[in-house]
Amino acid sequence: MPPLKATVEERLAKYTNKTDHCWEWVGATSEGYGILGIKGRNKQARRIYFELYKEKIPCHTCLLSKCKNKLCVNPNHHFIQSEKLEFYVRKNNQTGCWEWLKNLNNKNYGMICYKSKMRLAHRVFYEKYKGIIPDGINVCHSCDNSKCCNPDHLFLGTQADNVHDMENKKRDNKSKGEKHFKAKITEKEVIQVRQKFNEGRTIREVYHLFNYSYQTIYYICINKTWKHLII
Repeated sequence: MPPLKATVEERLAKYTNKTDHCWEWVGATSEGYGILGIKGRNKQARRIYFELYKEKIPCHTCLLSKCKNKLCVNPNHHFIQSEKLEFYVRKNNQTGCWEWLKNLNNKNYGMICYKSKMRLAHRVFYEKYKGIIPDGINVCHSCDNSKCCNPDHLFLGTQADNVHDMENKKRDNKSKGEKHFKAKITEKEVIQVRQKFNEGRTIREVYHLFNYSYQTIYYICINKTWKHLII
């Protein structure tokens, strides 16, 4: 037996309580799973056991449990699930969107570590279901949901196509007032808010007159937003 494997097995044995059914981990845990430090990094004990006694776990796969016991490290109670990506989406039956549940970037797009690189999740799904993405080409959303990874909602386009699509749907950041895709309050109401504030009412008093958040009303009153409607 190779020295490294023997050393790892000895360390594992110290923290494993082998019963007739499960091999329960009694050492350190993280999120309910047993962990062991290997080469300066914490790894799940169940994954270490599986690779020692069964086979190497390929990238982008899940190791699932038959016994549903998070502390169990018995390699015979685990199996490899190859369709990992689908575990990270929630399928909305009404919209048809597959919404990404894991990490998001600052633009609300899903992110995943794929082939040792951080990638946009919707691009990974497109490649998996539809094929190669040419260099310099964007993967656009027909549903306008940045979290969506449903390949049926994705299409290829240049940056110019993407900008044109946003402008047609009034989602470009250059649009002002009611035309801006994030606008929740009407221009008529903004004018009313400013009029009430200019009449001498406090921001809190104005806030209680309208069905919007305090922050929305506050920014309107101090002219931080809707600057083109200053009265």
